[in-house]
Amino acid sequence: MPYPLATRDEPLRSQLVRHCDIVRRAAIFLAKEADLHPPESRPVAEQIALLRQQSAAMKQVICENLDRSSFIDPAPEDSLRLTAAFDASIESIQNCAQVLATHTSGQTVEIAAITCNLILRCVDHLHDCIKRRDADGGELSRHGKPAAAYGTIHTLQSEISRVLQRDLVRARDEEPDASQFLKTREIIESIEAAADRCRTMAGLLESMCV
Repeated sequence: MPYPLATRDEPLRSQLVRHCDIVRRAAIFLAKEADLHPPESRPVAEQIALLRQQSAAMKQVICENLDRSSFIDPAPEDSLRLTAAFDASIESIQNCAQVLATHTSGQTVEIAAITCNLILRCVDHLHDCIKRRDADGGELSRHGKPAAAYGTIHTLQSEISRVLQRDLVRARDEEPDASQFLKTREIIESIEAAADRCRTMAGLLESMCV
């Protein structure tokens, strides 16, 4: 089902919430792909591809509405950077899902299931933060629950990096098949790229706190 696009009359901050929600839906599909044995590559890939199209359309709407931002909206340059980060995140999630669909060995499935669900938790917290900003009329304090959410995101990011580095070393030391090691490394690198996009989004949101 197509995601409803923002309208020109909708506040810019609400449009950003909608865009973040598209990223969250893509992360849900990625986690689903990682948990399946074997993965259902075609339906998941199709869903994420559709969300990527919707993300591009949402980015265009937001860019067209930047001139209408009010004093309680994020600054236009912040909104532009954030919507671009959302769009780039879906691109990396789509790439990660495509890589997962081609590699289904036991070890890589375990790596993906753990880390992709951690990515989903990161996006959930990001989504909560930006929804809270919208509910508070554009204000997002560094204190209280939003700050705690940022701390949780940073903790999850550290855990993703730790798991990926551990499993890359394990694969290098224990995998006798060089081709299988290269596949494992490709999965790890694609997951790491998706996680890095979450880190970028978190940094942008945190810098927009007032």
